[in-house]
Amino acid sequence: VARGVSLPADMETAKDAGIWEVLLLRYFDLQAAPWPLAAMIRAFSMLHNRMLADPSFLFKVGTEVVIDSRCATFAEDFWAEFELYDP
Repeated sequence: VARGVSLPADMETAKDAGIWEVLLLRYFDLQAAPWPLAAMIRAFSMLHNRMLADPSFLFKVGTEVVIDSRCATFAEDFWAEFELYDP
């Protein structure tokens, strides 16, 4: 296979039926990713399927984690100060 990448079993079966070139090229690019991402993509078919369907998936997850953690921190600080309020 091109670029020295072997296809996983689920993509090997798609080879018989045909696979979009853009998905194949995207998969090759994911295999060339830095160490933790490439290893996780090889290990978890759910992750490589999701990354093939939506290339910005990790950005979306990261953004959601940052926003949620900031909101949780703000809420904890707000409620701690709100307890001091006595009408």
